[in-house]
Amino acid sequence: MPFSGRPSPSCLGCRERRIKQCDRVRPACSQCRRVGRSCTGYRDVDALIFRDENARTRRRALKPLRDQDASAGGGREVALLRADSDMRLLSPVEDQALRFFFTHFASIRSEHVHSSLFFSGLADNPSLHDAVLSVGLAAMANVTGEKAAMTLAQHKYASSVGVVRRAVQDPTKASPHQTIQIILMLSLFEMVSCPEHAIDAWAVHLDGVAALFAQTGFGWSFRQTEYKIQLQFCYLLILKYFLVGGPLPVQLLIWGPRVISLASAQELPAARLLDIFLRFARLYSLLGDTAVEKRAVVDRAIALDAELEVWESSLPPEWSFTLQQSMDRAHTYEGTYHLYHDMWAARILNHYRWGRLLVNEIILAYTTVTIASSATRHRALETIRRMAVDLCAGAATQMKHVDVDCSIRPPAIGMREPPLSGVFMLIFQLAVAGRASGVPQTLRAWVRALLDRLGYSLGIRRALEVFPAGSSSILRPLQRPGQETTEWRWNGK
Repeated sequence: MPFSGRPSPSCLGCRERRIKQCDRVRPACSQCRRVGRSCTGYRDVDALIFRDENARTRRRALKPLRDQDASAGGGREVALLRADSDMRLLSPVEDQALRFFFTHFASIRSEHVHSSLFFSGLADNPSLHDAVLSVGLAAMANVTGEKAAMTLAQHKYASSVGVVRRAVQDPTKASPHQTIQIILMLSLFEMVSCPEHAIDAWAVHLDGVAALFAQTGFGWSFRQTEYKIQLQFCYLLILKYFLVGGPLPVQLLIWGPRVISLASAQELPAARLLDIFLRFARLYSLLGDTAVEKRAVVDRAIALDAELEVWESSLPPEWSFTLQQSMDRAHTYEGTYHLYHDMWAARILNHYRWGRLLVNEIILAYTTVTIASSATRHRALETIRRMAVDLCAGAATQMKHVDVDCSIRPPAIGMREPPLSGVFMLIFQLAVAGRASGVPQTLRAWVRALLDRLGYSLGIRRALEVFPAGSSSILRPLQRPGQETTEWRWNGK
């Protein structure tokens, strides 16, 4: 039962009348209410995207791809046929799971396994293939409730863990690049499965990658990786530090300055932001130190916020975005979304937003409520609200096939995309926005509803745990030894 296209989630009345703007409001859509029709409700898209097809239909679907690759040369035709042949060897449930993964978690145009740059060697690497399958199987099982698929996912996961263990024991026989890819898939598996007793197990695998990079072979492999991937991994470690806590990663302090120094003119904005984030992380690590005075914390946080403001105002034109409108208010915040020229820039801008939001949360938490401080606190609250709204407005661009109208997807021409969609990182960024100080209750409710959809429709259980019921502030009190006052640190649970 291969993937057979994205069906319309609209109600029967809107589909029959070919209305593309069904707003899917419950219990009845606005279009049906307007004409006085009975609304039949909305289809379960995830139950429809995989359905039986005969061989003739499958050949017809693949023909345009073969024709396109044949015109480009025989090499890609061979790659296509080999990938297609390998997928036919999969069991039906594995075939579904692999397509589920690439439909929901790969970048927007990676509709087929062989077309993804990050997974170009998937057909020739059974270990990476199993790691990707473990994520797809687990997510699909969470959506469909199929216990057999989850059991198979756990088996694939255990097999992948064994591969990594052997690579660590004997690095000379391992491929550092592929081992790192497998570990990242294991981290995604933990976010998808998210057992109650270990909801932050995904972070353990990132610590494992950091430890591997301390080894000569793996460290060299990391330095040879595409610069943007190095940048993203540094940002990922910083986000993990704020979410999970623990000591500031030593490897981050080693790699960060080196990565910053290697930036080209095109990547300089992302490198400069990383430099600000490294100093922010150092400030954050001092918040529990009794020797650090509140005034010093506030002054440094205000200085960081000023740097972040200058960073945003000096971005080049290709980092710009436009604000678009959509009828889909479920997956766009108040019917608005960001349309970017460059998806890598979009990822970095989202890091900027959650980072600046947390800087201003610290300013609020460490500023005493007085007449003299009212202007500072007002500015911090305004910045927090703006960053939260921008995080929500940028969410639709980071998601892949989450019942979003085609009209809100970025144009294919000229778009440079990371290999994976931004949905996993988006989960934590949405939680930062939804739990920020002073944001409207409507924003909190929208974030919670979207996280629920990501959890139930895409099978990422971590999305259901990142914004627990009853939580409001993204900061929790941290009692300093010997003091009755409380300071604040991030609580990712």
